[in-house]
Amino acid sequence: MLWVAVIGVVNLVLVLAARRVVTRLIGLRGAGWRPIFPAYRRAELGQPAVPWWKQLLLVSAGVAASYGLAGCLFATSLKMRGEVSHARGSEVPAVIQVLPDRPAAAAGLRDGDRIVEVAGEPVGAWVDLARLVSQHPGEKIPIVALRDGRRQTFEITPDKLPNGRGVIGVSVKPQVTEVGVGQAIWFGAQRPVVFGYNLVTSLWRLIAGNVDAELGGPVMIIRESHGASERKTAALVHLIGALQTTYGIPIGLLLAFFMRFRHQPPEENLEP
Repeated sequence: MLWVAVIGVVNLVLVLAARRVVTRLIGLRGAGWRPIFPAYRRAELGQPAVPWWKQLLLVSAGVAASYGLAGCLFATSLKMRGEVSHARGSEVPAVIQVLPDRPAAAAGLRDGDRIVEVAGEPVGAWVDLARLVSQHPGEKIPIVALRDGRRQTFEITPDKLPNGRGVIGVSVKPQVTEVGVGQAIWFGAQRPVVFGYNLVTSLWRLIAGNVDAELGGPVMIIRESHGASERKTAALVHLIGALQTTYGIPIGLLLAFFMRFRHQPPEENLEP
């Protein structure tokens, strides 16, 4: 809750500052900081209504300020730690990242192990691993991994999810690619949209009980939300960007919308 309160205050300041700039640029009289009269009160005072396009600019300015902060945080994180890819598919090898205190970790699997066989079935890619593990909830199965070029066999019992599928507490090992300043800015500008979409779809999958894309369940999704980076400062900046996207942008949108008419009428129009 403290994070939400801090983010709320920061976004209030951003929205107010953006409004002050825009009110000056578009010629609205009065300071953007002060409270204003609603439309019906302005009509009583003889104050003309604010054109719709000016109202739209006021709302857009506040939202843009909140979005811009999230984009800057993501861009800074990307420049510090690089682009982290969690791609999954038929071409992605089953090189794993292990979640602590789950069946895979308890059995002795480690980050960087490559799974090549599950319950006697060959594993060529991540999708094969996800499919095979999900078919054996609550059953002890042999899982063969390559570590330092040697095959090792582990006996693992996948946890059973509410939808009946099995998970062992692993995810695809992220690939990190260094990015330049321009790329970081470009990716950072897109990241709030991407993160918001992934957050909504992940929550929907959790509600629906569909976690085919990962073998770690809800906890792994939360862990991946800040990139699983070993660079703690970059991970913290990324986490703040994620919080800004999750809470700050909606707060900025609400503040900007409800404050769109908050403009002080000129003093000469206050006379009866």
